[in-house]
Amino acid sequence: MTQPNTPIAFALDLTEQDEVLLGYMRDFLSEREELPELYFIHNVKYGMDDDLLEILEEPLTEILAHEVLERAHRYFPHVKASQVKITEHESTVEGVLTAVEHCQAQLLVMGKKLQSDGSGITPLRVLRQNRCHVLLIPESPKPKTTKILVPVDFSKNAGRAMSAATEIASEKNTEIKMVHVYHLPNAYFPFVPVRSMRETMKKKAQKEIQTFVKAHSWNPASFETYIVDGEDRSIVQQLEMEIKIHQIDFLVLAVKGHSQILGSVALGVQQWYNRTPVLFVKSK
Repeated sequence: MTQPNTPIAFALDLTEQDEVLLGYMRDFLSEREELPELYFIHNVKYGMDDDLLEILEEPLTEILAHEVLERAHRYFPHVKASQVKITEHESTVEGVLTAVEHCQAQLLVMGKKLQSDGSGITPLRVLRQNRCHVLLIPESPKPKTTKILVPVDFSKNAGRAMSAATEIASEKNTEIKMVHVYHLPNAYFPFVPVRSMRETMKKKAQKEIQTFVKAHSWNPASFETYIVDGEDRSIVQQLEMEIKIHQIDFLVLAVKGHSQILGSVALGVQQWYNRTPVLFVKSK
């Protein structure tokens, strides 16, 4: 997911979701011998009335920094005040991403709120604009990471996602499943039997996934590979099914690098509602 000593940034919004996010990551990182540098970011988006500011005993940014530090301390007791970053930006996304770049973090951890109070940070905008990997933690995440699903399309980006998954698995007693979802071509050929075409596509996908694995240095015995016919379902819909069928509790998904264009699968996954944390692995 990240190299052992590379910084990790947390985007906090001072709602109940912070407790979920911090608790999940404390447990997630608990098996590391040494924690990387952690940074806790909060953006002040709205200004306060001057009269209210005058009655505050401390500047607003210092008050918020104390609150963020207190929350971080409950889960990571060794955090220092210097690891708290308070930004002031009209756009929360811009404020957080500026702090992420300043910290040189390779991973940004943020909550995905669907029912909690507060608007939170828009995951879509973060995924589009952020240069590092993003881990989205839902409101009620599955407590342990025991089964990781990695969808692949045999691209270089998919290889990076699989490498990230193997890195996570090396720190935990975790099972990895690599899946490729294939579909029949959109064009309709009335003279070609559908069953024959399905068999051809299946054999092609089986050969491609074997070639993909051999092209990398992963240990084939450490994970399971399989292919599935998406039939009339989208890849996102099929992935939702796979998560339920195989009781997946962590998804690793490759996305394009720093680009405003987000792939349809990544776009669909960040919009769905379930309890599965998703690690979006950015290309270099």
